[in-house]
Amino acid sequence: MNLLCDPWIPVRSDGGTGEFRQITYEELLCQEANWQISLPRDDLEMACLQLLTCLTQALFLPSDYKMLRRQINSLLSQEEFSAGSGQVEPRWFDLSDPKTPFMQTRGVNADEVTPIQKLLVGMPEGNNHSFFNEVGEVSRLGAGCTAIALFNQAVNSPSFGGGFKGGLRGGAPVTTLVLGENLRDSVWRNVITLDRVKDRVGKHYKYDLSKDKPSWVQPIQGK
Repeated sequence: MNLLCDPWIPVRSDGGTGEFRQITYEELLCQEANWQISLPRDDLEMACLQLLTCLTQALFLPSDYKMLRRQINSLLSQEEFSAGSGQVEPRWFDLSDPKTPFMQTRGVNADEVTPIQKLLVGMPEGNNHSFFNEVGEVSRLGAGCTAIALFNQAVNSPSFGGGFKGGLRGGAPVTTLVLGENLRDSVWRNVITLDRVKDRVGKHYKYDLSKDKPSWVQPIQGK
């Protein structure tokens, strides 16, 4: 499954009360609809909005508030979407890519294999919790939810336990997001402009995705 082109975003129409379906990222940004995220877990709904905001922040970074207001008030054209998503290699966002799977690192050595349940808060391991969870139910996790869970673990639970080191920032941050009228509106209202990025990282920053690769593609080198 590829986050840039496949239907993976779980939504309901009519402001969250209508029919459930999975839409593509292009549908979200290029079509007018009153969609809202629909998942059975609040933490995954939050992570899904964070993931969509981060994708949009990276691929469609508005230069200033004038451009941001235009993006909030109007849909992206298919040409604009293709130009933005075309800045990166599609395989970087493929969950099953043999070399650079989305938010995963191939060839990690560990004394014990970490069960996939660790990606989901409150999902216990073993067979002695069947009163609350079916044994093996995590094996039915869909590709879209898997991508969201990977992102949730990396952003909101960076230490992960099991002997893995914490993130560069230490503990997970407290995240506050703006709620818009619909999902597309919420995503854009949580994007910040290039001007504000430069205020935080320095005026020297140049937006160039060809040189700014994600860490699962270009790992951070230790000293």
